[in-house]
Amino acid sequence: MSCRTSRICFSCSRPLLVVVVVVVEVSIVLLLLLLLLLLLLLLLVVVVVVAAAAVLVVALVVKAAAVTEAVVVVEVAVVVVAVEKEVVVVVVVVVVVVVVVVVVVVVVVKVVVETAVLVLVVEVVVVAAALVAIMIIIIIVVVVVVVVVSLVVVVVVVVVVVVVVVVVVVVVVAAAAVVAVLIAVVLFALAVEIISVIISVGYQQQQQQRQQQQAIRPHRTFDSNMVDSKHSSIQQKRIHLVRRN
Repeated sequence: MSCRTSRICFSCSRPLLVVVVVVVEVSIVLLLLLLLLLLLLLLLVVVVVVAAAAVLVVALVVKAAAVTEAVVVVEVAVVVVAVEKEVVVVVVVVVVVVVVVVVVVVVVVKVVVETAVLVLVVEVVVVAAALVAIMIIIIIVVVVVVVVVSLVVVVVVVVVVVVVVVVVVVVVVAAAAVVAVLIAVVLFALAVEIISVIISVGYQQQQQQRQQQQAIRPHRTFDSNMVDSKHSSIQQKRIHLVRRN
């Protein structure tokens, strides 16, 4: 049988989904109630602290005014009674608010369960879950893309650094080779220059020695000629004397 009324028939719908939605809504309401109770307790603590501070201020003022201890006790009792009244009022307000909230939650849950609004709530929950899933997928994809791009950038940077290092090493080696060749050429040129200077100096010394020898030889010939002429004159004199005798 199909439902002909405006209400949802639990025999035709999905009871598990309905129960899940109701449990979720009740949990949310309970969490809101807990938060409200915490806020009220915090307000109560603030009121008590303020009241205690007021008691201390009144006691200090009374002591400063040199009033008797009886007056101080009376003032403190009055303040404590006022604080107790405020606490009682806060507790009553909290209880009333809690009762009103519970009644409203019960009425809302009953209306949601008994009307077609439950279907809308389920659809909204499904759409919200789908949106959350899509957002999670998008976040995962973005993270993966960022990681991949960062890895690619790191690899490119490493490759560029390696290439730059290799190029620098090659340039340094080539510069060292060029410098070594230039040093060898300079040393060879210096060696050739030194050898040529040594040869030229030796040749000049030999020329000087030859010139000195050539300058000395004529004098020796002249002296030998003189000796020869004297010897020949002496011999001629001897021959002349022999002939005369």
